[in-house]
Amino acid sequence: MSLDTVTNSDYNDWPKVSKALVKKLKETFPERCIGENELPEQAHRYAGKTEMIRFLEIVEQAQSGN
Repeated sequence: MSLDTVTNSDYNDWPKVSKALVKKLKETFPERCIGENELPEQAHRYAGKTEMIRFLEIVEQAQSGN
């Protein structure tokens, strides 16, 4: 499932995602550029985390009707 192809009806299968969870994840893993001494593999893993957080934020918004 791609972020571009997900419809609101697809979120019915997801457990409830809270605003508090999304907020805490964004605080813990803020979006950022690759660090000067960071390996590309580390940057890719971190980017995957932030992409998942963006997805969960979309799910939360769809579930709450925003």
